Formats: sequence, C-alpha cells, structure tokens
Amino acid sequence: MAERAEYWLYCLKHPHYATGRAVRKYRAKLLGLGYLGKNVDVRFPLHLGHPENISIGDNTVICEYTFLIAGPNSRIEIGANTYLAPNVYITTTAHRFRTRDRLIMEQGSTEEDVSIGSDVLLGRGVTVLPGVDIGQGAIVGAGSVVTKDVTPYYIAQGVPARMIKARWQ
Repeated sequence: MAERAEYWLYCLKHPHYATGRAVRKYRAKLLGLGYLGKNVDVRFPLHLGHPENISIGDNTVICEYTFLIAGPNSRIEIGANTYLAPNVYITTTAHRFRTRDRLIMEQGSTEEDVSIGSDVLLGRGVTVLPGVDIGQGAIVGAGSVVTKDVTPYYIAQGVPARMIKARWQ
C-alpha cells in the first residue's frame, strides 16, 4: 500500500511521467479542482482557493508559485493550450472599500468570474483581477496587472495592462 501511495505522489509531482486518465482524475480529485483536462502540466508549489470553482483545459501548463484564488461564489475558467508562467496571480475576489464609516475588513468583498481563453500566454508575475476576460490567443507581458478585458489575439502589457498591438502586426 505504501508503494502505491509513493507512486501516486511521484505522478503528481512529475506530470510528464504519467498523464493517463486514472492519474489525471486522481490529481484533479486530490487538488479538489472542478475540472482538470488531459495532459495538464501543474508545477508545484501551487496555491488554490476554492479549487472546486476552478476549471483547467487540456494541454495547459501552470508553472510554479501560481495562485488561483476563486471565491465561494465565482469561477476561474482556463482554456486549453494555455501557458501560465511562474508567479501568476489570478483572483475572483476584491475588498469593498466605499464606506469611510466602517473598517475595510468589515465591508466584505465582491466576486466576479475570471475567464482565460484557449492558446493564451500569461508572462511571469502577471496579476489578473476579478471580472476580467482574456480572449483566445492573447498574450499578456510579464509583470502586467490585468484590470480590463483583453481582446482575442492581442498583446497586452503594463500596469494597468493595455493592449499594444495585434499578434499579427
């Protein structure tokens, strides 16, 4: 029994070694994800918030030190063939702060879904804030903070991120 547990732990840490259906289902169950596609490469350490509200498409790579923080009433959807470089931070929650009469911590939070399309590249250290939709084929440059939607097949970068050109230009 101990050998089997060691095998599963090895498979979890080395996704290229074992990507079969049984291993994928076991990894999804262990991580608590809502959906985990085929041939997904998840590199640890990985921090998940409400993993049951996170879906990851086929052939996606999620590098080390990534934070995927979904709220209890919001979702993170990551499409197929997407690459998240190290230190990416995606959240669906934000603090309320409109009232000066109450402490910020007492004002609660808001939640909005985040959607990342297929064939997307998020560079190292990208932050994606609540309510953002990153279109198919988009690229977001390293260190960018995405506060608004990114049009499909466009390159965005900066703080806050803004679209600088189409991929075909």
